[in-house]
Parts: sequence; C-alpha cells; structure tokens
Amino acid sequence: MRMMSYMENILKEIKIAYSPYSQDLKGPGDRRRFCFFAKEMGIPYEILKRNANYDLVILSSISDLEQIDKLKKTDTKIIIDLVDSYLIKPTWIKDYLRNFGRNLKHKNYFNMLLPRKYTDNLKHYISKADAIICSTSSQKKAIEIYNSNVHIILDNMDDDVLSLPHYKFNNIKNKKQLNLLWEGLPSNLMNFKEISSVLNELSSDIEINLHIITDLINYKYLSKYKKLYTSDIVNSLSLNINTYIYEWNSIALSNIASICDLAIIPIYQKNKFVLGKPENKLILLWKLGIPVITSFTEAYSKTMKEAGLKMCCMNIEDWKESILLFYHMDENKKEEISKKVRDFANENYTKENLIKKWNILFNSVIG
Repeated sequence: MRMMSYMENILKEIKIAYSPYSQDLKGPGDRRRFCFFAKEMGIPYEILKRNANYDLVILSSISDLEQIDKLKKTDTKIIIDLVDSYLIKPTWIKDYLRNFGRNLKHKNYFNMLLPRKYTDNLKHYISKADAIICSTSSQKKAIEIYNSNVHIILDNMDDDVLSLPHYKFNNIKNKKQLNLLWEGLPSNLMNFKEISSVLNELSSDIEINLHIITDLINYKYLSKYKKLYTSDIVNSLSLNINTYIYEWNSIALSNIASICDLAIIPIYQKNKFVLGKPENKLILLWKLGIPVITSFTEAYSKTMKEAGLKMCCMNIEDWKESILLFYHMDENKKEEISKKVRDFANENYTKENLIKKWNILFNSVIG
C-alpha cells in the first residue's frame, strides 16, 4: 500500500501526455483503460502534442509510433498500450498497406515511400519503449521477444454496467422467443458469418430476436476513411431473423441486456487477429448478469473453464447444440447461470485489481 501512495504522488508531479483512440476520450479504448486509471487516481495529463516535452507518454495502439524517436532524445519514458494482436502477421500485401495507411493517417509522407512492413515497424518501436501493455498471455509471450517489460492489463467494465434491477427469467422472458444480445464495434459484425446459417436454420422453429448494440456509423479504413452505416453492414449478413439495432450507450446496454435471454460472441475462426482478443467483452456481459455463448478462442475457453461453464463453441454444430440446449433449459437453471457468471466476474475482475496493475506498470517505468 505504501508503494501505491508513493507512485500516486510521483504521477501527480510529473508531466504526462496521452495519445488517445478517440478525440473526445469517450472511445472504449480510452475510458476503459488509461483514462479510467487517471480519473480514479486523480492524475493530471494532457493530450500529446508534437514538439512538446514530457516526462512520460502513453501511446495507444493507433498512435503515430514515429514520435518515439524524437521523444526518446529528451529522455521521455514511453509506454505503448498494445491491446490487440498486432504482431500476428497478415498477408504480406496487408502488412505493407497497413504501414502505408498508418503513415498516411499521421502525415508521415516520407515514410510512405519506404517499403516497410507494419509488423517490422512495430517490433522496432516496441524494443525502444520502456514498457508495453497487452491483454493476453499469448500477446505477452510474443512481445517479450522485443521488450522484457510487458504487463497484462484488461479493461475496466464496471463503469459501463448500471445498477438496474435483475429481471428473473421466469418473470418476463417470453418462452416462445429467444432474445439474443450482441454488443461491440460495427467492424466486428463480420464475425456473424461464423453462425448466420445456424441462426437462420433455428429460426424455422424458434422466434429469434437479435438485439445489436453498437455505433451507428463506422469507418472501414483507419477509423477515418470510407464511412459505413451499421444498418447496411447488418443487412449484408443475410440474417433471416428479427434484428434490432440500438446506438451504444451504457443505459441502452444495461436495459436491453435485462430483457434478453442470452448473449452471443461469434468469432470468425479464420481471422487470427480477432482470435487473439482477450476476454473483455465476455466479462462485460457477465457483469450484466447475462449468460453468454462464445466461439472458441484461447481467452474465452480459459475464462469459461475458470468459471466452471461449457458454453464455448468449436464449430457450427456446437453453436446449434448450445443454443438449443439453452433454449430448452429450465428457467431456474438459466437463473442459476446468470447469478454464477455475475458473481464470477465481480469477484475476479475488480477496479481495485486493475488499479494495482496500472500502479505496478508505472512503478516499473519511473519508480
């Protein structure tokens, strides 16, 4: 506890800059991660400015990493928040194009002319940073080849979960329907290609209502180029079920979750990048008290096993079997699962634990 107070005092005295995911700091990568910690601890910081001097800079995974060269000349401490599996190699053309696109976005026009892969560029700057944040053990293992100071820190989900009454399954749920919840960014809706055929097949016997909570507008490239409307993305999924789209906010999330029977997290099994994501979304849904069926990933499988559940699907047949099993399940059993997942998430994924991990991170850099 003494170390934590000491670190808090240091962080309040030094000049800190943060390079965010979103301009208004309301994006999940901001408010659930560094901005959460800074708010909880009362730590002042400013948005990173070019040509300014800082003691400590936190860069998000979409930041202009080329700034590291200049920052290191002034002995600035650098932390990169690399939450996704960016070291997983895509095809060579995508690797080159990603680097080209990042340089275009950050106006590094000279670097656009250099034929360099994004993964090679990332490895270079990972090795120059003072610490790296990631979100899974597999990511940590891959990053430690280039930097020994790596910390696994997940998202804070508590602030997105409102204290709404928990409605019992046998009180308000329509037993002739199956209300499914999906939450996430519009770009992840492509994962429905993994289970669209299953949902369409089951809809011949079950009235399925799919409730999608997400942003209504998305950008296909670099979060900036080619505007896409979420309704168009959903229409392209060829889902022959009742589908409803709601704009994401914590009130909508908690309210819609309270009237749904089950949440689903399909993951396209051929997308290695998505397969490398952590259990953040699963924990958020569990904190809402809603049972979840997921596709198989290393993180989801591990977390399900720790919670004592078998609701992780390896293939389409597993999805069909799992949904039908849940649909026909006794209402008291559903309620039992609901309580079990909520208790597990609240006991094992706390704000206090996250704050401790952030403090350990900063202590490793400036303590």
